[in-house]
Amino acid sequence: MIDLKNIDSATLTESEKLIIKTKSIIENLYSPFMSYLFKLIDEKNLTDVDVYKRAHLDRRIFSKIRKNNGYIPSKRTILAIAFGMRLTIAETNNLLRRAGYELTPSRKNDIVMKYFFENEIYDIFTVNEVLEHYGFKTLGDSLVA
Repeated sequence: MIDLKNIDSATLTESEKLIIKTKSIIENLYSPFMSYLFKLIDEKNLTDVDVYKRAHLDRRIFSKIRKNNGYIPSKRTILAIAFGMRLTIAETNNLLRRAGYELTPSRKNDIVMKYFFENEIYDIFTVNEVLEHYGFKTLGDSLVA
């Protein structure tokens, strides 16, 4: 481990210099997801309670997202949150990307999700009925993040 406090950059190897340069990137790897999520919540004048209730998520999952900077929930949890917040497809894709996920055209359940967002169908019970019909996992309170 490199001590970053008392460094003489002239004595560092190229690898050590790269480690120093990438350290802050790695430390902040997960913050863009949290930052964007809570920015959206504020912009839409929602509360955490509004979001987790509409998404049919346990408040403990949402609390974990709020309190643990490095925590990234599952894709299904993020999609439930996106439905609960009534996000646009662009906002949903941006939120998913910031967590390392995406809606892909090669997965049937992703195509169904995209359809709902594009057509502004946010009722999670309706969404879950359609998901169940196709044999996909549902969103909401059955989630374990």
